[in-house]
Amino acid sequence: MYLESGTIVAEETYALSNSGKFTMNNGTIRSFGGITTSGTTIINGGTVEGTNDYSISSSGSTTINGGTITNAVSNAMTNSNGTITINGGKVESTISEAIKVSNGYHTIGHLVVNGGEIEGQTNGIANTDSGNTIKITGGTIRGLTKNGLNTTCTTNITGGLIEGATYGVYTTRIT
Repeated sequence: MYLESGTIVAEETYALSNSGKFTMNNGTIRSFGGITTSGTTIINGGTVEGTNDYSISSSGSTTINGGTITNAVSNAMTNSNGTITINGGKVESTISEAIKVSNGYHTIGHLVVNGGEIEGQTNGIANTDSGNTIKITGGTIRGLTKNGLNTTCTTNITGGLIEGATYGVYTTRIT
């Protein structure tokens, strides 16, 4: 499925539930929970806004090449399994973490940041499980009131700018 323009709105649940392949080139998705995906999701442009829950909840393969992922009431993105790759665009939460890498029951989440801007009111990126992995090669990551990156998993940083109010990077495990 492709979204080239237009608006998808849902007041009480996710605007889009994807278990196949979804590509968004432009347009707007605004809903209680934005997008939930266990398939392949590619965002090249446009805006995804969660109004009461995550803007994107991923347990598949999600790639952000451009556009804006925004949330004013929760995390902008969460990854409970699979891989999120940020190559460009902006991911922001004006109240919480921009991206939360957690894990589901016996699953592993991966986050790759090659570019773009990630900004959270608390942490830019937060990881809650030591089995996950984070790789940062570029981009800008900011935590406005806490840390740019708060992690307990294996983390590989080879580029980018990471800024936080308390720490740029707060970790118990880094390679």
